[in-house]
Amino acid sequence: MGTPSWGFTAAPPLMRPIDTPSVAAQGDKLYAILTTITSIKERMEAKIDAVVMELSLLRDDHRKMNDQRHTLETAVVDQTSMAKEHSSTLHNMTDQILTLEASIEDQDGRAWRNKRWIIDHPEYTKGTSTVSFPED
Repeated sequence: MGTPSWGFTAAPPLMRPIDTPSVAAQGDKLYAILTTITSIKERMEAKIDAVVMELSLLRDDHRKMNDQRHTLETAVVDQTSMAKEHSSTLHNMTDQILTLEASIEDQDGRAWRNKRWIIDHPEYTKGTSTVSFPED
């Protein structure tokens, strides 16, 4: 055979066979530790993926709730505006009703006075009165 490319006749240090039982046992322990670490890493990655998915869902829910809040705020503003308009309309109608009531009371008062005047002047209804009907 010839000389290997690295120039030595013995195997390089990393390629020498493991020939002691304690080194083999240490290799087995390292392999077990590496397997455990890999398993833990995979479980943590799965948990991280689940948390990321949950955060994404929460973010979507948060957006929806913000949209709903905005819609409700807009509805409240609209309802408040309509309530103010209705309040103004009701106020105007109340004023009109009070004006009508005053007018009705005034007309009732005049009718009562006219009736009283006619009762007090029966000649007026017979057409023989020289007194004229009172003007308000």
